[in-house]
Amino acid sequence: MTALPLIGPVEKAVKHIVDAVAGFGELQPLLEDASIEELWINGPSEVFVAREGRSELTSITLTESRIRDLVERMLKSSGRRLDLSMPAI
Repeated sequence: MTALPLIGPVEKAVKHIVDAVAGFGELQPLLEDASIEELWINGPSEVFVAREGRSELTSITLTESRIRDLVERMLKSSGRRLDLSMPAI
């Protein structure tokens, strides 16, 4: 029988799961960071944040479908929806 790899500290694994299920996944740590003033996504490998008025490119890479999922999740909490025939929000 092959042993499964360790998941690391339990607290970190639990936070990762909660962020993925109830939060905004890989963007959640950025949203929780009080030093970040703004977050925007220009493309799958272009996730930016603003700190102290300066733009920073993050190391986060998303797929097109993941971006769509995150946007739909964000809009859902506001009662809005993504309409591809009229993509302007």
